[in-house]
Amino acid sequence: MATTPTPDPGPASATGGTDAAEAADVADAADVATIVAVRELLTDLLELGPDPDWSTVNADALDDWDSLVHMAIVDEVESALGRELVPAELTGLTSYAAILAILRA
Repeated sequence: MATTPTPDPGPASATGGTDAAEAADVADAADVATIVAVRELLTDLLELGPDPDWSTVNADALDDWDSLVHMAIVDEVESALGRELVPAELTGLTSYAAILAILRA
């Protein structure tokens, strides 16, 4: 039976994968973990139902997004970042997308 030659994956790192592929996998895994954590946080704090439309999860659209929820979000984001947010970041945490943007920066 004939076999198809496998392409050379490039130089291997200590864990056996290519450096670029490993970096992409780690970045992807970290981003997925961030997305999951933010979604869980907002679902819990805002008592969102199953499968919310994340593009509409924002302070203007949700009555439950009050100052107490905002401060809980700030606390979680600061903990995740390991630093205090600057004033512009504090006031910018008004949507799911904005929270992800700050965590990804």
